[in-house]
Amino acid sequence: MMYRVQGPQNHTLRFRSPTWTRLGDSLSAFQAIQSKNFKLIDIRRLYNLIRKFPPYIHISFVWIPAHVGIRGNENVDKLAKAALNRASCSSKLICWSNLKPKINAYIHSVWQKNWDAEGANKLHEVLSNLGDDLHRRGEGAGRKLETVMCRLRVGHTWLTQSYFLKNEEQPFCYACDSLYTVRHILIECPDFQVTRRKYFSLTDLYRLFREVNPSYIVGYLK
Repeated sequence: MMYRVQGPQNHTLRFRSPTWTRLGDSLSAFQAIQSKNFKLIDIRRLYNLIRKFPPYIHISFVWIPAHVGIRGNENVDKLAKAALNRASCSSKLICWSNLKPKINAYIHSVWQKNWDAEGANKLHEVLSNLGDDLHRRGEGAGRKLETVMCRLRVGHTWLTQSYFLKNEEQPFCYACDSLYTVRHILIECPDFQVTRRKYFSLTDLYRLFREVNPSYIVGYLK
């Protein structure tokens, strides 16, 4: 469709009329033209060609939603569908940008599969789906709050991790004799249960960092 849109304009820069109209049935092609999607090489070529036109030339692109009832187009549709059933197809060069989404999706699926195998990792409970964008939950609340939320999500705080720097034993909670971790402080420790209920009542980190306002979490810690 992209070549059909720009093909008639490539053969000459001589104009018999100041108004040109191009018809087509590919909605995606016209959307790419309208959004100026310069990642597609055909769109770049089309706009570079249009820039060479005199200023008095007006070009309109008209999308035709369907071509049912047009005999020639229906025959083309039949031939296209028949080609799908062929045992072999001829090779044809395509733009690299058309492959990029497929490659990205495959890489993400492999990455997600490897991450799913890390069930024992403490970060897996917080970010089980690598497509989640948790850092945006704290946007607009100030850099200090964003920093606090980031440290809570990864489980690295001075209270729970400083023993590494001090070369000491990992601290225990005096109330319940459990390891001092971010998870324990936020959702497990019974000693903080009354205070915790004033801010939230969730029992897992996954929902906590998605459903509770960051200011409530920090308020609870204060």
